[in-house]
Amino acid sequence: MSIAEDLAHDLRFAARMLRKDPAFTAAAVLTLALGIAANTAIFTAVDSLLLRRLPVPGSDRLVFGIAMREGHDPFGVSLLEYAAYRDGNRSFVRCGLAQPRSFNLTGREEPERVHGAAVQAEYLAALGVQPLLGRGLGAADDRPGGPAVALVSHGFWQRRFGGDPRLLGRQLQLNGRSMTVVGVMPAVFDYPGAAQVWVPLQARFYGTPLADLAAHGYQMMARLRPGVSLAQADGDLAAIARRLEQEYPQVRRGWGVKLIPLRRQLLGGLASRVESSLLALLGAVGFLLLICCANVAGLLLARSVARERELAVRRALGAGWLRVVRQLVVESLLLAALGGLAGAALAFGALPALAALNPIQTAAFAGLLRSPHLDGRVLGFVAAATLLSGLVSGLLPAFKAARGPDLMPAVQAGSQRSGSSRAGRRSLAVLVIAELAIAVALLAGGALMVQSFRRLQHMDLGFRAAGMLTLHLELPPGKYQDFPRRALFVEQLLQRVRRLPGAAAAGTTTNVPLSSLATYDSGFAVAGHPPANPAEVPITAHRLVSPGYLETLGVTLVRGRLLGEQDRGAPSRWR
Repeated sequence: MSIAEDLAHDLRFAARMLRKDPAFTAAAVLTLALGIAANTAIFTAVDSLLLRRLPVPGSDRLVFGIAMREGHDPFGVSLLEYAAYRDGNRSFVRCGLAQPRSFNLTGREEPERVHGAAVQAEYLAALGVQPLLGRGLGAADDRPGGPAVALVSHGFWQRRFGGDPRLLGRQLQLNGRSMTVVGVMPAVFDYPGAAQVWVPLQARFYGTPLADLAAHGYQMMARLRPGVSLAQADGDLAAIARRLEQEYPQVRRGWGVKLIPLRRQLLGGLASRVESSLLALLGAVGFLLLICCANVAGLLLARSVARERELAVRRALGAGWLRVVRQLVVESLLLAALGGLAGAALAFGALPALAALNPIQTAAFAGLLRSPHLDGRVLGFVAAATLLSGLVSGLLPAFKAARGPDLMPAVQAGSQRSGSSRAGRRSLAVLVIAELAIAVALLAGGALMVQSFRRLQHMDLGFRAAGMLTLHLELPPGKYQDFPRRALFVEQLLQRVRRLPGAAAAGTTTNVPLSSLATYDSGFAVAGHPPANPAEVPITAHRLVSPGYLETLGVTLVRGRLLGEQDRGAPSRWR
């Protein structure tokens, strides 16, 4: 017979043997299914977050620029830095700036708050994204005082305007300003920050005070030249940053730069540990699969002891030990295949719950990165896990069974208590010991993770989060241009909120605790205490808050007093 015919015969025989012992088959399949399901589910998350192609061409060549204060505190880049990096680098094909913004969309229909961004034409060009309809932004749009134009996302176009192609050329009222729609971006693209609308940044580099040029708050995106590595580009920009520090010590002292890949920025930025966490989790469920394989190997080893007579007869009829090994391995592979199918079904059935419980949140490309689904890599992983499970669980029992006793000892009464059976029991004992060792290690690690999670849940945040509600409010600059108008609006808002039924207290801040919004920074000096190192400029991050904010938050006062009405000007002076 040919090899194909032999394998077909082995498969038919294996299927008959598994049907003869349904309890054993069900136990082995279920054990492997659980291990394969856990591995498939975690690998699906790895595939979604780390391997899936981003909807921008050549995303592996895109890098995100971060300004580093004192080498460890990340900020957005400044116009001063960007101009120096743009003109002095030897690593980028192109680079551009963006600034996430929010817009009040008003007009004929119901008002809406939409996420958006002010971007340079070079920013979109670096990303390599072209509009689906209309045109993109050009150099003329980037000039200060240039045309008031806007691009909209595909989702916004479909949701708000029903996909009407006549949207091009229409006016949108964004923060009280009329903007002409000139293009619709492709589906899925919403970078940066889940943007629905893009407008020209129109940054003014010339004639702007140095303090404003040095203000950090912009996102820089760049595309690496072919052959240039991330480390080379990082070193290139670091040299430019050192020259800037020497040229503008009054605003640049202590500042550096760091480049990270676009995908890492999407998954948490500089401090992200998503990759290492996912790989560690994948390793943990890999150990779980090994435990499952050890369990199945123990079942197969015990089953091979019960089949000693059958296997001895087959060897007596001329079957070589390799032939017996092949037959038994085919049986274990068939078990693994059944377990793989069941495990894949369990994993994909649990994907909606896995996506809902996903603790890794992304703003842009969320529909792509946070929606695990079946693709070629996942199917390949399931096939590889199934094959590995069949071989790991089946090879040792197959070799032990193929080296079993001869026919006559096997058919004698009490042959199950022969030396061969004792050898099988010793092998089974080794498997059990190894399984227990791995299980204890995993249980210890799991207990530590549960304890860490519990501590995080009960961590003292320094304020009372229970019963706290937050609201993000951004006033249109056209109507609230100066501080007195903004302060008066906030005061009137707080007075009305405090009178609401059930409202115990209210306050305002520029940064809600634990939010990702940028803080305000100021250099400071303590009177009579100059810094020990004249090259150091102490900088503090601060927030602007209203009287009553700290009381509303429930912070603990250690010494002194909280901020009150006496610490600001009278509301009558704001008019």
